[in-house]
Amino acid sequence: MDLRQIQYFVCLFEEGNVTRAARRLNVVQPALSMQVAKLEAELGQQLFERSRQGMAPPAAARILFRHVVPILRDISAAKQEMARLSGEISGQVAIGLITSVTQSVLATSLASFATRYPNVEVNVAEGYTVTFIPEPRVSSVA
Repeated sequence: MDLRQIQYFVCLFEEGNVTRAARRLNVVQPALSMQVAKLEAELGQQLFERSRQGMAPPAAARILFRHVVPILRDISAAKQEMARLSGEISGQVAIGLITSVTQSVLATSLASFATRYPNVEVNVAEGYTVTFIPEPRVSSVA
């Protein structure tokens, strides 16, 4: 089990779809599928039930996910600390964009950003306006 296999597994687990996971990882689908298949072979467990609706994680995948996510967080934190020691800018940025913006400018903007700040992890959520506007809170007055 190597770090890339774990990262691919976690991404596929979170996305539930090979196409979206491959896009998020910036790899081709066959490479993602091959790494997950190698991980399944090594562990002797089927990690995803494949269907037209996507990839559903069985119990073994949920257990593995629970164990590897903290490891990935620790590795990320270690990288950030090492970058900080050398004076580099590092960290995480989360962005929510409407679909039209994502399709028009995101790729070139992220490529430029990644070149300038290679130690900053960017997480992008794509959706429609209603996805990003929180629902109004209703409070009851007694």
